[in-house]
Amino acid sequence: MDRHQLLEQKRQRLEELRSRKKAENDHKPAKNDFAIQKDWEVPPVVTLKERITIDKAVQIGPENEKKEESEKKDEEQGEEIKSDVSGNINVGPSPLHDWTIINATLRDAIRDLGKLSIPQPPRDYISTPKTMSTPTNKLQKLSTSFHGTPTAMAKSSINGLLAVAYSCKAVVYSIEPQLFPEYYLESVSPITAILFDSESPSRIIGGLKSGSVVVWDLNNQISKTVSYLPSIRSPMFPIAPSIKHKHTFLHHKSAICGLVHRHGSEFASISHDGVVNAWSSHILAAPHRDSIQLNNPVQKVFPRNGLKSSDAFINDWVILHENGTVILNDTKFQDSSSCRMTDAFISNNLFIASGLDWTIHIWHLNSGKIFKVVNSDILIYSMSQRPEYQHQFIAIGVSITGEIILQLWDLDESKPILQMLVDKDEDLPRLPTFQTSELQVLFMTEKDIVVGSKNLCLWRLYNV
Repeated sequence: MDRHQLLEQKRQRLEELRSRKKAENDHKPAKNDFAIQKDWEVPPVVTLKERITIDKAVQIGPENEKKEESEKKDEEQGEEIKSDVSGNINVGPSPLHDWTIINATLRDAIRDLGKLSIPQPPRDYISTPKTMSTPTNKLQKLSTSFHGTPTAMAKSSINGLLAVAYSCKAVVYSIEPQLFPEYYLESVSPITAILFDSESPSRIIGGLKSGSVVVWDLNNQISKTVSYLPSIRSPMFPIAPSIKHKHTFLHHKSAICGLVHRHGSEFASISHDGVVNAWSSHILAAPHRDSIQLNNPVQKVFPRNGLKSSDAFINDWVILHENGTVILNDTKFQDSSSCRMTDAFISNNLFIASGLDWTIHIWHLNSGKIFKVVNSDILIYSMSQRPEYQHQFIAIGVSITGEIILQLWDLDESKPILQMLVDKDEDLPRLPTFQTSELQVLFMTEKDIVVGSKNLCLWRLYNV
């Protein structure tokens, strides 16, 4: 069989296979493509994903602007939820599934809610104090954001000036007819204490965080100058043993926490490490008396009425230690170490101090026994006695809701009689330390109150 015949047989075989396959396909039904099928559709399957419940404290979306006027039945609400879910199947992913947003929001919420972990303060009185209104003609606010928060304040009883310390600078203000900066006092170290010289009001004494004591003399400068550098300062290092000196000198190794007048131009400086030195405002080359070393770290000192020129002047001081202990003439006050104190003052024969336990402690100076403990609804940072009123004082502090409150207290009634909202800020002031407090308050006169926070404010009280 030759090649031509073989090819012919293969061709015939292929034609038979094609005809057979065509006959089989003629008996099959017509095949429709699924892309164009119209007579039957598969219903969509709704799959509900796991629902994420977010606590309302970390809400990440805006609140609904429209609220339902009346509550609907449970069945109707269920139908609305189902319809909303089915209608949002093709919508993009919900922001609830964006873990970056969730984590960031949760972190901010924890930071906001965890600023001040303190229990609810107790209150032993039922009636709330009267809220003090703030007419514009009785209140003046002076922005001090470029200076920072105040660290100390002092007033002059001679010329009516106010000195406010801000970190490495102090500003001297006049308050009549309104607050106005008159002089700027420069410093190389943060100022932790400030005092007007009782002999010459033109001299201002400052205690620094470095342990140095400086004096600014406003009369030794050019008349057109408004910024002053210290005219004299205490030694920055202990006096060498080779230098002969008639008094023992202990150098302040920590921040100055108090400046106290003694008599004339003499004053004393107290540092946190318990070192006490006596100086003259005319010369700071060496102390006038032997230095005194106290046993425990000191927070503040409060001199009693009457200045002593003898070496026993320290026995007339009420010393407030950092652990809350109150000592007068080596005698510890009753229950004075129960908690750390924030501020205090002496009123006649009473020593009044505010503590971190939301209370005000009152002791008898002569006996050292506790007279009264009054509960407060604010954590007091600073206090100042009202002139001519032995049992009234102004206090500034933070409430449990984070508001900065100014209160006028009357100890005869054991509660505040007036209060005013100073500020409500997300950044709460830090708790006061032995060096400084971010909230300051001072009675300039019987009616004038100066408040230092982020802004310097002057309130004038009438008919109080």
